[in-house]
Amino acid sequence: MFEQMVLGGGGGRCTWQLGFLMAITQEIELAPKVICAASGGAMVASFLLMERCEEAADYFHSVCRNNQSNIHWNNLISDEPVFPHFSIYKKGVNHLFSGGFERLCAAADLRVSVIHPPSWLPSPLALATGIALDHLEKQFAQRLHPTMAFRFGFRQMFYGARDCSNVAELEHLILSSCCNPPLSPRLYFNGEEALDGGVVGNAPVAGLDAVRGRVLILDAGHFANFPTFHSVRKGGQLWTYVQPSQALPISVWEFSDPEATRRTLEIGRADGQAFLKYLSSEEIKILWGWD
Repeated sequence: MFEQMVLGGGGGRCTWQLGFLMAITQEIELAPKVICAASGGAMVASFLLMERCEEAADYFHSVCRNNQSNIHWNNLISDEPVFPHFSIYKKGVNHLFSGGFERLCAAADLRVSVIHPPSWLPSPLALATGIALDHLEKQFAQRLHPTMAFRFGFRQMFYGARDCSNVAELEHLILSSCCNPPLSPRLYFNGEEALDGGVVGNAPVAGLDAVRGRVLILDAGHFANFPTFHSVRKGGQLWTYVQPSQALPISVWEFSDPEATRRTLEIGRADGQAFLKYLSSEEIKILWGWD
């Protein structure tokens, strides 16, 4: 149905994407040829292609149930990390990707966004600067795809899962796209420092192929000035945007609230069911009429 897909990042909010995808894949076959994804969205895209969304949702819920806090202050005097997020990501990727590498590569061309910061900015400062520029442009210019940070030297690169030789290389690519110092260690990819692939332009549409067809764009952020579903023509493509129907009860770095995780997943499922009705509406049929 959709030739290409885009999945934005969002940390814990990407649980909404899992619920949404589980709902719609029960009724329709997505079968995209290309998926462009960033950060947590790249993890969700991987689970989709491996057919492990249910397992991933169960894993994240169990993690939030067992993790008591998002900051482990006692670890300031130990060798353990103060922030548990990177360890949770790493263990989850290691566990859920096991045995699924070949299936993922065969299913679609997954292109993962990694941001390389300007050489003149230390990584924690670069992360804060990128987030600030992205937020300002979204809030004041109302742009879904900000570009201001690129003028300051940030670069968005797309790396293919199919270019990875094995699952370990894929795991490193996904973790590089989720890199948020100091919440995670500083990571390097392709010889350059890596930052979260959603820091600049959270929904990474720049990696799409310029071919005729339909594109599904899932952003885990809620933008009050945009509808839950809307479609626009982009040349020979039809871009269908989907966002949560309401502000989600979970924040990006909330990994200790299992009830918020459950509610976010359920909102995703409900939005997925509503999206199926949107697909059969007259509005989308008219827009798809050129096909």
